[in-house]
Amino acid sequence: MTTDFSEIPVIDFGRFHNGNKEEKAEIANQIGEACRKVGFFYLKNHGVTAKLTEDVMTVAKQYFALPLDVKMRHAVGDMSKGQVRGFLTYRSGDCPDIGDQKEAFNLGLELSEDDPEVKRGATLQGPNTWPDLPGFRETIYDGYYLAIKELAQQVAGAFALALKLPEDYFVPLTDKPVANMSVIYYPPQSLDKPLDKNRIGALQHTDFGAFTLLQQSNDVTALQVQNIKKEWIDAKPIEGALVVNIGDTMQRWTNDQFVSTLHRVINVSDKERYSIAFFFGPNYFTNVDCIPTCYDDKENPKKYKPILSGEFVHHRLETCHLTDNDERDIGRLPGAEQNKPIDHEHTS
Repeated sequence: MTTDFSEIPVIDFGRFHNGNKEEKAEIANQIGEACRKVGFFYLKNHGVTAKLTEDVMTVAKQYFALPLDVKMRHAVGDMSKGQVRGFLTYRSGDCPDIGDQKEAFNLGLELSEDDPEVKRGATLQGPNTWPDLPGFRETIYDGYYLAIKELAQQVAGAFALALKLPEDYFVPLTDKPVANMSVIYYPPQSLDKPLDKNRIGALQHTDFGAFTLLQQSNDVTALQVQNIKKEWIDAKPIEGALVVNIGDTMQRWTNDQFVSTLHRVINVSDKERYSIAFFFGPNYFTNVDCIPTCYDDKENPKKYKPILSGEFVHHRLETCHLTDNDERDIGRLPGAEQNKPIDHEHTS
């Protein structure tokens, strides 16, 4: 359960990269506290270069500027069947009936059809589909995806230390991770018109995997995180910093020690917003059972039955990620300057 936090902590990962045993433990403890109380934190000095981030944002803008019919040549299939890779147009995502005012291109770890896990039935794994845009794969996958995957595995090491485990605890469980990445475009949502749920970029939700690494446009505040008082806290972009948040798999794995926190995206900036979300999880057939340091049979017993990582994520795709669908009040909008009255007749 989250607390009544009013801001999202910023953690310097450079001291974990380059530090000694004591410094690593200190940073891991900071990360653990953030994961228990907020479920979100900023990560600075993470090692992904500004040049690579700039390049991937440039290619993203080029891709989303393509005609719709060109992008639709690589449209995703049936997401409930694990066909999650390719292009998603407006309101065609996990829950297409409401919200989803965004376009996205989804990709994952590149595995061939002959890979043993794919042949075994790992529905979320396999080869990617690539648009006919020069430099797209080289920048998006060979450059950014592989770099952010390496960072995610380092962050997993910090999580392990925060949970009183060996730093390499997650290594054999994440050598072929269910690690999907979404390159996302959110159009401007002007406040000149009433704002209702059908005009929200991403309605409130939690993420499915272990954790997410998010790169935001530097000039648009749109992501919000909900605290225990149900207040929406802005996750403003910080130049050079990634946003990290816990997902449902990790909350389950840690017996609710780490919290998967509700969040949403509302772009009312009159600017286009781009983001790169990297959803990291264990290998498809990893048995997600409570981590040994997160329970004891008498005072803190296991809350969840074991489940395969990939099957859990697949099940969440089938059943949709939205929660609290009866909410009627959109509430506070991103950015203090944007907190204007909302026409609540249009929020049902």
